[in-house]
Amino acid sequence: MYLLHLIKLVLLYVYLLKMTFVNDNLPTSVLLELKVGNEITDGNHSGIIKNIEISETDEYLMFLFHLESSHIVVKKLKQVC
Repeated sequence: MYLLHLIKLVLLYVYLLKMTFVNDNLPTSVLLELKVGNEITDGNHSGIIKNIEISETDEYLMFLFHLESSHIVVKKLKQVC
């Protein structure tokens, strides 16, 4: 029983290593490297990216990641120098 539990934990760990955690604090360069087919999560929603939309305003860049059954929105404030 202990060995089965250990195997499940190892498989979960390997699965999470493949997944990218996204949020507003993630560097823009990392967000721009994400591609259709990558696995992402924001802690609430997770899945494989089916489509990516990037829009820009004066204040921020918005990344909209369409997943299989939901979507994740990440807003990056523009740096003002």
